[in-house]
Amino acid sequence: MQIYVPKDSILISSNSNAEIRYDSILDKAYFYTIQSVKAGESNTLEIKYKLPFKIDKTKLSSVYKLYIDKQPGSYRSSITKDLLVDPSFEILQTFSKDIIYADDLSINRYYSALIKN
Repeated sequence: MQIYVPKDSILISSNSNAEIRYDSILDKAYFYTIQSVKAGESNTLEIKYKLPFKIDKTKLSSVYKLYIDKQPGSYRSSITKDLLVDPSFEILQTFSKDIIYADDLSINRYYSALIKN
């Protein structure tokens, strides 16, 4: 499994043996891990990471974006994503249900949030 993130992102923790790799064609880092799941069973992958940039406080607002591609052959996959921001910022609007995103991955998913600096 490959989870692409901006270059220079930092892997903080994972419940698997995830490692950081780099894709020079896309100019992105990715977390790589092997997940083996037998038919009828499920598995949870938890990854906590830090983005390599900070919100520019000189701007009035910033946008957080997350795009997830449905993987061919995957069946009944789901995602839960928590968006954690510094308490000094305010989330003005999210373009999904909440700041905790929870959806199935039967289709491609796009999430974003407008953050007031």
